[in-house]
Amino acid sequence: MNRSILLVICDFLLLSMLALARFDQSEPVETVIDDNTQVAEESATAELLELLEMSLEETQNNTESLEESLRSRQEELAQQAEALAASQEAITAKEAELEQARALAEQAALARKAAIVEVERAETQLEQSEQIATQLRSELNANQESNLITLERLRQAETSLLDQQEALAELEREKAAMAEREQATRDNLLETQAELRVTAAEKQLLTTNLENTQIQLETAQIEKRQLQKQTERLTENVGALAQSSQQIKEEIQQSQPLSPANIFNRYQENRLALKWSSVFTGVFGTRSRDEETIALRLQTDEGVFALFNAQGTPLDPSSNRGMPLTLELTIESRNGDSYTPTMVEFLVIDPRIIRIRLPDTYAVPRQTGAVRLSPDPFRFDKATLVHPPNGYYGESPYRVSAQTSQVLEMNSRILSSLFGDFDPKRGDMVFSMAGNLNGFMLNERSAVRLESLATRDVLELGKNYSFQRAEMLLNAQKERYRGLPTSLR
Repeated sequence: MNRSILLVICDFLLLSMLALARFDQSEPVETVIDDNTQVAEESATAELLELLEMSLEETQNNTESLEESLRSRQEELAQQAEALAASQEAITAKEAELEQARALAEQAALARKAAIVEVERAETQLEQSEQIATQLRSELNANQESNLITLERLRQAETSLLDQQEALAELEREKAAMAEREQATRDNLLETQAELRVTAAEKQLLTTNLENTQIQLETAQIEKRQLQKQTERLTENVGALAQSSQQIKEEIQQSQPLSPANIFNRYQENRLALKWSSVFTGVFGTRSRDEETIALRLQTDEGVFALFNAQGTPLDPSSNRGMPLTLELTIESRNGDSYTPTMVEFLVIDPRIIRIRLPDTYAVPRQTGAVRLSPDPFRFDKATLVHPPNGYYGESPYRVSAQTSQVLEMNSRILSSLFGDFDPKRGDMVFSMAGNLNGFMLNERSAVRLESLATRDVLELGKNYSFQRAEMLLNAQKERYRGLPTSLR
C-alpha cells in the first residue's frame, strides 16, 4: 500500500475517534445520534472503503508489474548464459593465439638484445667521436681568443702611437709658447726692476713716517696712561665721596627724627597679615580654628624676615592653650602677595618673639621705607609705639632698665596721644624716632630691645608639622617664659 494513503487513513480514523469521544462526563451516558451524525458516519465509511479499494487495486498493479519484471530478468539471464558460453569458446581460441604470440615475443626479445648490443657499440663510438670533436672545438676557440688578443694589442699600439704623435705636436706648440712667455717675462722683469727701485724709495719714505708715527703713538700712550691714572684716582675719589655722601645721608636721616605719622606710614608699608589655620581636639571631637595676627617685615644683612609677637597665636608660651593637631600659616602682604612658610623660629632673647624667613622677592629698597633693626637705639629718648590689632600709635619717652640694657621702660604717664586714649600694651611694636625697630612691648611698662635676630628653636609647619614635636617645643618655650623676671612677664 502507498505510505501517503496509509497516513491519510490513519489521520482520518484518529479525527473520527476524537470527534466521538466525550471528555466532560465522569459517568457513561447514553449516546444520542441524530440523523446528521449518522449520515456523516456513513459517508466517512464509504470514503474509507473507496480508499481501501484504491489501495488494493494499486497493490495488484504493483504485483503484476513485478511479475513482468521478473520474467524479463529471467530472459536476460538466459541470453547472458548463451553469451558466456560463446565467450568461453572465444577465450580458448585466444589462449592458443597467445601461445603462438609468446613464442614470437621470445624470438623478438633475443633479436632486441642483439640490437641493443649493436646500439651500445655504436653509442660508444659516437661518444669517442664527440670527445674528439669537443677537443677540436676547444683548440679552435683558444686559437680564436689568441687572435683576438693579438688584434687588440695591435689596436692599442696603434692608438698609443697616435697619442705620442699628438703629444709631440703639443710639445712643439708649448715650446713656441714658452719662448714667447720667456720674452714677455724678460720685458716684465725690466719693468719690475724699475718699479722696485721706485718702491724702495717709497718704502724708505714710509719707514721714516712710521718711525715718526710710532714716536707719536708712544707719546700718546704715555699721556693715556697718565690720564687713566688720573681717571682712576678721580673715580676712587668719586666713589669714596658717594659712599661718604650715602653714609652722611644715612647719618643725617638717623639723626633727624621722623614724625609719628611718618613712622606709622612706614609700619603700614611693611605690615604683613598672618593667617593661622589649626585643628584642635575637643569634647565633641575635632574642631578647626582660623586666626589672624600682624607681623612686621624686617630687613637685615641675612635676608628678609617676618617678625611678630606670639600673643594671640597658637604658639604663645604665656597662654594655657594646648598645641593643635595640625597647624598651617599663610602670609599676605598689602599688595596681595601670598607666601606659605614651612617653619617658624623662636628668638634667643625672648620665647614670645618669633621670626619667619621670607623670600628675597619681599625685600624693599632702603629709600622706599624699609624697616631695619635700629643701629643706635639710644640716640633719642623717645619712641613711637604702634598697636597692631587696631593700628593706634603714639609717642612715649623711655629709659633703660637698671638691671639690663635689653629692657626699655616706658613712661606711660606723660604719653602723648595721637588717636584718642592710647596706652602702651603688651605686643606693641616699639620704633625709634628714625623709623627703625627697637623691640616689642612685653607688658604695659617694659619692652625687650632687639640687638639681633639670633634663634634657638625651630618648629615646622604644614605637612611637616608634628603634634608631639610641637607640644614638646611649646613646653620648652613655656619653661623659658616662666624663667624670665617677673617684671618682664
